[in-house]
Amino acid sequence: MGTDYNGKFFRFYVEVMKRILDLGAYRYNVNTAEYRGFRKAVMSIFFNELQKFYNENKEIFVDCGCNATGYSQTDCHCGGSGKLLK
Repeated sequence: MGTDYNGKFFRFYVEVMKRILDLGAYRYNVNTAEYRGFRKAVMSIFFNELQKFYNENKEIFVDCGCNATGYSQTDCHCGGSGKLLK
């Protein structure tokens, strides 16, 4: 029943990242190397830290059967994170 809470968290987490990217787009022209570098850094930080969080808290998460990797949102209960709460 409560397994969809991680999906809600993941969708919120991705939305925060998107808003930060929007701020970068406001600062840089999206067709520049500066923006691409900014975007790559932000996405790398967000997704690497999220995977680190999942790995450090393995006792409360299980892999989702949808095979999501955490790099795209899905309609699955995991939200695309690939993890569900136990």
